Amino acid sequence: MNKDVLIVVDVQYDFVPVSDEYFEKGLGGALAVSGGNEIVPVINELLSKFELVIFTKDWHPIEMEAFASSHPDKKPFDSYINSQGVEDILWPDHCIRETIGAELHHGIQFENIKGDFYIFKKGMTKDFHPYGGFNGTGLGDFLRERKIENTYIVGLALDYCVKDTALESVEEDFNTVVIEDGTAAISEDLNELYKIFKENNIPLIESFEIDEYRMNIIKKAKIYAHNKHTSDDYHTRYHLQITTDYAIKFIHLIPEEDRDDVIAGCWCHDLIEDVKLTYNDVKNNTSKIVAEYAYALTNEKGRNRKERGNAKYYNEMKAYRHASFIKLCDRLANTNYSKFHSDKIFEMYKNEYIDFKMKLFDGRWKEMWVELENLNNN
Repeated sequence: MNKDVLIVVDVQYDFVPVSDEYFEKGLGGALAVSGGNEIVPVINELLSKFELVIFTKDWHPIEMEAFASSHPDKKPFDSYINSQGVEDILWPDHCIRETIGAELHHGIQFENIKGDFYIFKKGMTKDFHPYGGFNGTGLGDFLRERKIENTYIVGLALDYCVKDTALESVEEDFNTVVIEDGTAAISEDLNELYKIFKENNIPLIESFEIDEYRMNIIKKAKIYAHNKHTSDDYHTRYHLQITTDYAIKFIHLIPEEDRDDVIAGCWCHDLIEDVKLTYNDVKNNTSKIVAEYAYALTNEKGRNRKERGNAKYYNEMKAYRHASFIKLCDRLANTNYSKFHSDKIFEMYKNEYIDFKMKLFDGRWKEMWVELENLNNN
């Protein structure tokens, strides 16, 4: 779970409904999103489930270009051309730095956070009004430094700042999920938004689904692989299990922080090549790293086995993390199985051994090469 982050987007007083008295005093509600207060209990329930929580907040100067008040001939929600040359919307003054409206909602229970939390401010210069939490904040690099892979996004408003934060998260190459009941939207018609999320492979889930969605990557990969191999007993009952058993046997060769991903990669290593799934199929149902392992083990489709097993295939495999480890587990499993079930296939693997070792050898896996050599010779 330490590869996950919860991003809470702009849950500030200017984006939630407040009483008429507070509104008249400029104490929030300047750009209120209906239902904005109701998402706070949902967010509080989620806070304890993540070891890292990021809060974004608008933090604007008073003379913001994106404020209608900066354009005497304009009114809120008129369109204008911003300093980047893009047509945008003019907004009421909101989230002006050091005001109550810019504060995070006081109902957020920070004490629920078990790990670390950080606040990223955006829109701090008058001529730049980003919606997303990654734009100009350095958030992407910050998360990569902490080896984050999966972002879970809540906040305000679903159809503006949450949407842009989610799209930017995808552009930054994170697995991205929006928790819909932890958001509220300005528009009542969200069909176009849902289409955009679907096109960008951004799942929308409810908060009650979070524990199942974030299940251990090994369990998730095993279930997914078994479901996709339903018509092939060999793969589901023998090959995948034997491949994974070899990974577990030699897992001490893998750095501890990478071990779950490698075992998950063993379960899913042939889903692109043999089951004909796409990279995004695997990524969206497991993780980016598992999909990268499956992709690395997908060779070029030559006319015969020799052409498929070319040097380029093995060089690219050796270049990606521990993909060569998974390939060696796969070869150990195939050799082991064929030795007791198919003399013809076993002889093929024996005949390929020298060439296979020449192309794939990696000194990190010496113990595994000894195991494979013993299988071939004994």
